[in-house]
Amino acid sequence: MPAAASQALYDLHREAFWICVSFAIAVLGAMIYSSIKFRRSPGALPEATMLRGIKVEIFWALVPLIILVVMAIPAAGIILKNADRAGRAAAATAESGPLAAAAPAHGRR
Repeated sequence: MPAAASQALYDLHREAFWICVSFAIAVLGAMIYSSIKFRRSPGALPEATMLRGIKVEIFWALVPLIILVVMAIPAAGIILKNADRAGRAAAATAESGPLAAAAPAHGRR
């Protein structure tokens, strides 16, 4: 793998890593805040009815999907670019390598 391709993969990995770290910090902060803000007081009774927030549920379902798509687009681009480079390198090696003269030329007459 060429150095440029390795550097692109490394940069993509670092970017994805810091995105994950930032989300982990945000979620941990929200959990700590919620634990402190909404802790149970002595003598408190739980609510009899639990209201369902469909908008919040849709939000919590779509956010991870959006994050995955946003992170997958550059990853797929780099993988396809590297696969194309590897295919061209393999073809060039097969056509000009030491065994090229001895190997049968498929599709050629």
